[in-house]
Amino acid sequence: MTEGNEEINPPTPDLENPAETEAKKQFTQEELDTIVKDRLAREQKKYAELLKTQEAERTQKAELEKLEGIERIKKESELSIKKVAEERDGYLKELRLANARVQLSEHGLPASFAETVLGADDEDTTKKILELSKLVESQVAVKVTGALHKGAPNMPDPPKGDVDPIRDAIRGSMGLK
Repeated sequence: MTEGNEEINPPTPDLENPAETEAKKQFTQEELDTIVKDRLAREQKKYAELLKTQEAERTQKAELEKLEGIERIKKESELSIKKVAEERDGYLKELRLANARVQLSEHGLPASFAETVLGADDEDTTKKILELSKLVESQVAVKVTGALHKGAPNMPDPPKGDVDPIRDAIRGSMGLK
């Protein structure tokens, strides 16, 4: 049944010849310890935030269980209000970002600047967008003016005796001769 496999088990190292065993060894114990410690540290870091959140929830729950009646309801209400306020702030920020994107596009600016120009309130955001728009317009005007002052490159006049039958045919079909 084991055609092609002469042995089922791999050869075991010769216990009488420690030099052969040492030659097959690839890592020192210190290297293995370092590798294991690095992997363990990565995994611990990966789950540290999750454990922190779970611990905070357990702490809040334990505090709520200690409180009696009205105090417990009050604490639950405060936590609920805080959670709703955080959600509201997130939604408001998204709304303000959307408004900033619209204003940026109205001024011909990339919507990707929305995070950059987002101010403390809508008026501040609008003010920043207007300042950015004026800055961009002034820089474009400077570049255009500089390019116009350079002028067009000097082009040599075409030779007088040059006859181009294709050009003449196109000009003739357009009524130009």
